[in-house]
Amino acid sequence: MIKLPLLRDWLTGIAIGLTIVGIGLFPNPSWCAQKVTAKYGPFYRSISVTDLEQYAETGKASPELGSFLSLVKEKKRESFRKALRMKLPFDVVTVDELLKSPLADKLLTQVADTTILPGHFEKEALRSAVIAAAASKEGLGTLSFLKNYPTPTLTVDLQKMVILMKANKGGIPGL
Repeated sequence: MIKLPLLRDWLTGIAIGLTIVGIGLFPNPSWCAQKVTAKYGPFYRSISVTDLEQYAETGKASPELGSFLSLVKEKKRESFRKALRMKLPFDVVTVDELLKSPLADKLLTQVADTTILPGHFEKEALRSAVIAAAASKEGLGTLSFLKNYPTPTLTVDLQKMVILMKANKGGIPGL
């Protein structure tokens, strides 16, 4: 007789394995984010993921990214660059298990509320990007997350993001 947790773990392993194989066999750049769009009220502004990657690696901003960065102080720019280069030491199995926790589910829901995706599959898109990034050669990090976001554009509502960040100063609200 197979114990239920053992069966669940085995099925999870199979699902993750098939996902990794699928990602490896069928890479398609059109499935991943090519730009990040910031929405502020009625205004939208986009930056390519390539520009963000270049800035993270070299510290040199494209004119498009430079126009954004000129609005913040040098210290914030360096913090932004560090955040772009950040990597988390979690493998895909660990990430999958973490994402099943109530805390992660609540956090994904809150972050999903700051993003805009036709069809309202924001939470699923975020979860997919995190798992795919953890499974990638680069490992889980900010840029690998963006490169694995499953649509050509990741749109973030800056007003909602600021509210979430202010609310999270003392931790994740509601937890």
